[in-house]
Amino acid sequence: MSDKTRGPIVDGIFYPADAEKLTVMVRSLIDGCATQPASSSGIIVPHAALKYSGAIAASGFKSALGRNIAHVVIIGPIHRDPAEGIIFTESSFFNIPGATLEVDTEIIDELASCSSSFAIDDISHMEEHCIEVQLPFVQVLFPGAKIIPILVGRINGKITQSLVNALRLIFQENMDTTLFVVSANLGFAAVEEDAKEESEKLRRMILEGNATGISEIAEKGISSCGASSVAILLNLLGSGKNICLLSEGNNSSTDNNSHGIAQYAAFGIS
Repeated sequence: MSDKTRGPIVDGIFYPADAEKLTVMVRSLIDGCATQPASSSGIIVPHAALKYSGAIAASGFKSALGRNIAHVVIIGPIHRDPAEGIIFTESSFFNIPGATLEVDTEIIDELASCSSSFAIDDISHMEEHCIEVQLPFVQVLFPGAKIIPILVGRINGKITQSLVNALRLIFQENMDTTLFVVSANLGFAAVEEDAKEESEKLRRMILEGNATGISEIAEKGISSCGASSVAILLNLLGSGKNICLLSEGNNSSTDNNSHGIAQYAAFGIS
């Protein structure tokens, strides 16, 4: 793998382009949320602009602050023209204002070798924001941790299980120092009531740990951008675990709702 660097594409849009302002904003979001530092092994967090969903995302990341984290696996959807299968980055570094996060390229290579449905390709990664918006939290809270960015395209239950098996195989000796992050919004609709109805169904299934059910509705089509990624996380960590709703909200009270209402939530799995 080359020493390619994936630069930021939504700085100045989804979060401040100024490094100092970004750090101050993230620390303020963390300090301002009621969640106490705990030991979540996996979290589900939204991926809107930080001014809209940052406080909710902060509650998810803060729930893992009681752990010593060496690796952060970030799994999220492809919003634009999703490819088929699981797409790993070919970049060795991800840049955000004021920081460079190192990708664990050895682990990427190991994971990619586990299935013919897995690929290493930066085309999707260069256009997608769902992983990038989580990086300011990773940098501030877990400096020095290596990242494993994973994008989920069009998949079925077989591909889901292949990724779950690969993650278990590769991380079985390092689960205590690994945080699994899913970047997902719960739902989206033109009308707030419709957005809430669909997101509440997904919310309930998450709290039940119903990975199979979520995978099925994701295949049929759901407004949540990230449901397939949620199913992967629950399949990996959900069985016998405590799943907690940490924070939730939407963009109905902001100036960002002219195209519809997005529902956000953060969950911790411990």
